Amino acid sequence: LFAIFVRFLSFLSPSFFSLLLLPKLKKRIGTAREEVKEELHQRLRAAVSRRKIADVPLGAFLSGGIDSSAVVGLLAESSEQAIHTFSIVFDEKQYDESYYANLIAKKFKTEHHPIKL
Repeated sequence: LFAIFVRFLSFLSPSFFSLLLLPKLKKRIGTAREEVKEELHQRLRAAVSRRKIADVPLGAFLSGGIDSSAVVGLLAESSEQAIHTFSIVFDEKQYDESYYANLIAKKFKTEHHPIKL
């Protein structure tokens, strides 16, 4: 999943991609690709980990897209208990991403809660 996220970022224009990078990572753009990927993965894990502190069960919105799937994957990877995921289900097929949200929820064994609008 993380590899898909990194591949997605690589399709963005260089100027947009550089806006996503933290200053330390900007300096290392000439570094080997694997090191940059590992640095990005480490920073994403740290960002998710910092937001895990809670007195209640953890949960996340899961659209089935790359961003929310990456967050859910990192959250599930670092959690001892199943996390709760929530997605919105639409009757209109062109707006409904519940198929992909369900795939990610199953992959990471979340307690998934689809909400139909």
